[in-house]
Amino acid sequence: MTVIIGAFLTFTLLGFNYLFSNAETHAQSCKIKQQFPLRLMNQEESEMTAIAYAEITKGQHKRLLILNERLNSKKEVDSVKFRLSHGFLNFPIIRKIIL
Repeated sequence: MTVIIGAFLTFTLLGFNYLFSNAETHAQSCKIKQQFPLRLMNQEESEMTAIAYAEITKGQHKRLLILNERLNSKKEVDSVKFRLSHGFLNFPIIRKIIL
């Protein structure tokens, strides 16, 4: 029962944060802290993807999935650019991710 209540409260708070957020966005560039190759089931070596961890603000990290088209075009992705807006509860909302 407590899991259901916790999930409902999380959904409600994050929903309010998103619905009543500021429409204005600003760009922020972040360095990628770690990057790991990921091979999904039934994938060839040429279809490799990667998981990267970027730090948005102090203590807030975002896990990104970098698809194989991006990996083939750029050998090493070292930074990522976010389009962020301020949420109602002051949590950042990612509107767009640009590699």
